Amino acid sequence: MTQTCTSPTGPRAKRPGFTLVEILVALAVIGVASSLMFSLFFATMDLADTGRSTKVASALATEQLAAMERAPGAFVCKLNDVPAGSFAPVSLRGQRDNITPRTPPPPSLPIAERAYNREENFYNKFIWEAYARLPREDAAYADVTVVIRWHDKGRERLVTVSSALARTLLEEMS
Repeated sequence: MTQTCTSPTGPRAKRPGFTLVEILVALAVIGVASSLMFSLFFATMDLADTGRSTKVASALATEQLAAMERAPGAFVCKLNDVPAGSFAPVSLRGQRDNITPRTPPPPSLPIAERAYNREENFYNKFIWEAYARLPREDAAYADVTVVIRWHDKGRERLVTVSSALARTLLEEMS
């Protein structure tokens, strides 16, 4: 029995390795997949930024309502100058009309100067407004709404928080 060993040496011989077409297809698949991953990453970062801003705005609105309840003398509201059912603006006592009320940053900002500036700029973009309304002339409480506004990616965003405050507190704001 004789064994013959043939070795293909012609133009159609199968050599180990990848062809140029296979390499180009693999690179195209990797390119498409990586571009999708990058776009998902940046979309997630945008959602995280928007979520943080919304969360902070909600907390700031809640803090403003608490400040009105805690220290009504620091605010001005001419609730008795408007009819029941109408909104009266609430502002800080001594605030000039042409000054936009910014929300104060939290007292616990980072120590590092760069991080401090970044956080201070972040909080400076939030502007607050507040309104009070008596539902009826003889109501013992007033509806108070705090609106926090900011601009995000070229659009105005806002968060509103409403609560009821005792009418006596709002009369201290007169």
